Amino acid sequence: MDERKKQLLMYIVEDYIASAEPVSSGQLVEKYEIGVSSATVRNDMASLEQDGYLISPHTSSGRIPTELGYKAYFEFKSDSGKILNASEQKRIEKAYTLACDERNQLKSAARALADVADGAVIVGFDRNDVYYTGISHLFSQPEFCQPHIIYGIGAVVDRLEERISEMFSSVRENVTVRIGSDNPFSDECSFIGFTFVKDRCEHLFGLMGPMRMNYLKNVARLSYVRKLFTN
Repeated sequence: MDERKKQLLMYIVEDYIASAEPVSSGQLVEKYEIGVSSATVRNDMASLEQDGYLISPHTSSGRIPTELGYKAYFEFKSDSGKILNASEQKRIEKAYTLACDERNQLKSAARALADVADGAVIVGFDRNDVYYTGISHLFSQPEFCQPHIIYGIGAVVDRLEERISEMFSSVRENVTVRIGSDNPFSDECSFIGFTFVKDRCEHLFGLMGPMRMNYLKNVARLSYVRKLFTN
């Protein structure tokens, strides 16, 4: 992928993350200093679509990222080093420190993160003991308005205890990103999480949201939570 197409893909993913609306060539030319015509941008977008990075919804002339597009975006952007803002840090830290014991600390931090990130948070206390919160945030996302998707994710939630062992196996101690089909919980979602050991017991902590999530911001959030838990 040449640099212009790479930059176009970055713009499209970021605009779609922010708006949940398909992105057109005209929008890109108007918003960014691309330096080429709208026709050239359309050709580049068609090429990105042919290569599997974008797709055209039937109801729109714009395009949205595919799973491959999100993966490429995160690969290109993962070293950007985004830092969690101070107000979110304080909110999560306060929730964590005010709880009365370790188990409730993790659950309280999970609820705070779910509210901040507008997603679902899953805590595995071991491979069979699961706590989750923020499912309503997940279902409120525009991607999940279709009944078959709601049913599919609901079925996943019902079977979390069965699937958590698989997630322990696919997430590392460092913050790990699993996009779409790489996410053992659901192909419709992405998961960002990490594992850690407390009192000789392995734990898992992670955020599940739509593939149209703010990966950089959410990685910063999970990195902060990991630091809070492991210090």
